[in-house]
Amino acid sequence: MFSRLKNFICRHRRKFIVTGVVLGGTIFAINYVQRKFLEWQEKEAREFFRKAKKEQHFKTTERTCNQTIFSLSKTLKESIFQSLNSDVILQKIREGESSRVPLWEELKVVVFAQICALIYSGMMLVTLLRIQLNIIGGYMIREKDISELTNASQEKYLSLCQHFLEVAVKDICALMLKHSELILKNVSLKHKMTLKDIEHVFWRLESSLNQDPLNPIKNLSLYLIPPENEKFIGDDEAQFFKNIVSETVDLLQHEEVLSVCESSIKRAFSNTVDKIAEYYIPADFENGKVSKNGCTSEILYNGKIVNMTDVTVHLAKLVPILHGLYRGSAHNGSPDPWIEQFIVMDQMNNLGLDIYETYSFEESI
Repeated sequence: MFSRLKNFICRHRRKFIVTGVVLGGTIFAINYVQRKFLEWQEKEAREFFRKAKKEQHFKTTERTCNQTIFSLSKTLKESIFQSLNSDVILQKIREGESSRVPLWEELKVVVFAQICALIYSGMMLVTLLRIQLNIIGGYMIREKDISELTNASQEKYLSLCQHFLEVAVKDICALMLKHSELILKNVSLKHKMTLKDIEHVFWRLESSLNQDPLNPIKNLSLYLIPPENEKFIGDDEAQFFKNIVSETVDLLQHEEVLSVCESSIKRAFSNTVDKIAEYYIPADFENGKVSKNGCTSEILYNGKIVNMTDVTVHLAKLVPILHGLYRGSAHNGSPDPWIEQFIVMDQMNNLGLDIYETYSFEESI
């Protein structure tokens, strides 16, 4: 029996060898594929959790950023109204201290300067904090260089905005007052203004500022980053602090950031005109707007369809409206519309996301 088995094996030796090789190779291939599949699953799982962690961290960073903006915007707003104090002028008008006409002329210039200062300063505050918080957020999510980002260095880096709130905002207010006086000095208080006229005034103010060597948009880093910033940090962290401030300055001078700022300013002026338009609607107009097409709105008033673009209001009546336009505080803890408009702008949010992605990437700077 054994000799037959031996002969059988000898006769079919090649078949056994080939079968063994095939079976062995198949088992090896299956094990290899299974191992690679498990490695791929583990890699995908790690990548999924990494992305989920990163997404959650970015959302937390954005919430922190928005809360910081809301908090500091109150200080910024107070600084602007102190530097461009229209309340003092109004008090003099009420008390009849001197001729009312020169005071109204002064008030006219100041209220337009206030609005411009609020729009430009609000944009600058949001831009700076979007950049700063997302740089820090990007560094924190990375595994390397995290030891250099101490709590002390974070606090001192974020404290750079105090220069803007305490010093630069006064320069911006003075700049806005100068250009408002230049544009409005020959515009009579008796002049009847349509919404298009107001829009044109803001356009002229923006254009005039663009021609100024101290234009805030072209000089973001000059207003937002204090000179000799090394004094804010100790020697042990000086190099890292110097690098991160240098990166911030580079971003503030980057063409894409400047483009976002310019677009945000135009959008904010447009929002302001829309807000003013609410005061052009008579208090006793009949049921609502009949139609709205782009910038053209029509209302039914005294049985007639009135085009909002044809409605005029004396500049003297607009001055008190402009005075109180952004003066009120937010109700029920809701964000102040003046600063909220910049926070919800898609371009601003995309800018923050791009910066976070750049600094959270392991191979980044």
